Amino acid sequence: AAGPAAKLTVNICSGRPCTIREFAEKICALLGRDCGLLDFGAIPMRPDDLPYQVGSPEAAASVIGFTAAYDLDEMIRRALKDFVDAGD
Repeated sequence: AAGPAAKLTVNICSGRPCTIREFAEKICALLGRDCGLLDFGAIPMRPDDLPYQVGSPEAAASVIGFTAAYDLDEMIRRALKDFVDAGD
């Protein structure tokens, strides 16, 4: 059935803002890499670039009962582990 819920966007998120830089630096740190290699600032931001990304978790909580159980660091740790394990 193509009712109103068929067009609903649900963000699977914590609702806490995070910049792309913070996200990338967390990954670098967890991989033990030099974050300077990311070279942030080498290319200027475009006028429509967002300084950070944040989603609203309200629809996920009310529609599907989802609430984030882990913080961003733990989710990145788990994703990296799964990625490395998949390569074995």
